[in-house]
Amino acid sequence: MLSWEIGVNTGFSKSIGVKGKYLQTLLEPEKWEQYLQTYVDSDYENIWDSIFMFYEVFTQSAVFIANEYNFTFPEDIASKVLSFLNHVRTLSDNADSIY
Repeated sequence: MLSWEIGVNTGFSKSIGVKGKYLQTLLEPEKWEQYLQTYVDSDYENIWDSIFMFYEVFTQSAVFIANEYNFTFPEDIASKVLSFLNHVRTLSDNADSIY
């Protein structure tokens, strides 16, 4: 999604490069900082935080792309995904099932 967002913002005249080599220079500083937060250590809570940040970054870009091309972003599905993630995150350690 970030590649598409950069493409739209640059008229598809710039590439993010191999393995995202130019991503930092092509993203707004705030978006870059959000992206960096998706990479974390092995701490359980930090992993969850990174998943939610990934959701946020992806959704922001997807909504932007959808608006640019007159697509309908599936808000209902995105909301269900977020709800599911919140539910799973708050399950007790000894839960036997998700629901």
